[in-house]
Amino acid sequence: MFKVGILGSENSHALAFAQLANIPDTKTGEYRYPDMRITVLCGCDDTPEHAAETARLGRIEKLVFDPMELLDEVDAVMVDYRDGKLHTRDVMPFIERGMPVWIDKPITASKDDRDALRRALEAHGTLFTGGSSFPYNYEVVTAKNAVKTGVMGEVLGGSVNFPGDFESPYSGIFFYGPHLVTIVMEVFGYDVQSVSVQKVSPQNAAISFRYGDKIVTGHLNGCPDHCITVFGSKSIYRKDIDMSFLYALELDAFVGMLRDKKKPLPFDELFRHVDVLDAIRRSDEQNGAEISV
Repeated sequence: MFKVGILGSENSHALAFAQLANIPDTKTGEYRYPDMRITVLCGCDDTPEHAAETARLGRIEKLVFDPMELLDEVDAVMVDYRDGKLHTRDVMPFIERGMPVWIDKPITASKDDRDALRRALEAHGTLFTGGSSFPYNYEVVTAKNAVKTGVMGEVLGGSVNFPGDFESPYSGIFFYGPHLVTIVMEVFGYDVQSVSVQKVSPQNAAISFRYGDKIVTGHLNGCPDHCITVFGSKSIYRKDIDMSFLYALELDAFVGMLRDKKKPLPFDELFRHVDVLDAIRRSDEQNGAEISV
């Protein structure tokens, strides 16, 4: 049985993951993962009251408030803080033990932290995954395949919309921006050359992702529906995004990594959103200047 600990209870993800792992199906009585339970929660980023409620509702056996208390209690760890600037600091002791880790988006909120994290992961041979859940999303996968197979002809450009906030208290655009950036890159490619930002307000902006042969526009706004549009030389491809199963899909990938001892995603793709978000941040600070990635 894999015993997994979660660092961070402020984020709603912690409860969602715990309920998926720890509560059996009401009809069959079977657990989604017969060989994995989330056994310890660290609420160091949260109020004691909310952390305790998360542990109770998620049927997590033990609640602590010091990350170091997890080290001798679990076989793997999930880092679920809202603020990516905390990730590298608190996950290092687990990486140094060679313990499999999952880190929520953003994996880090700076390129320096990204470099330090990657060096440690490679030095210790630690199994690692995380970031945005959208590489596993059905609509993203099908749009990616449509682009790859060329059903709409040559890809001329496209657009994606998703919420975001340049003034989020959790490291600004790094908090929710990874989802938009990851969807764009999964569908249109990870070889983004430059970005530029045009902003109406902190939560309403357009980002141009320039590739060698096309421009894709990412719209950060409060629209309750999200979609992917691909402009092709033969036709337009459009797909609405359903986010219903994202928690389960990304947890499935993590548990699969524990079982198979294989990373579900390559390092270069996992870390690329940090580079792109850093360029987006700098473009915003420089009044929409085009910034190379």
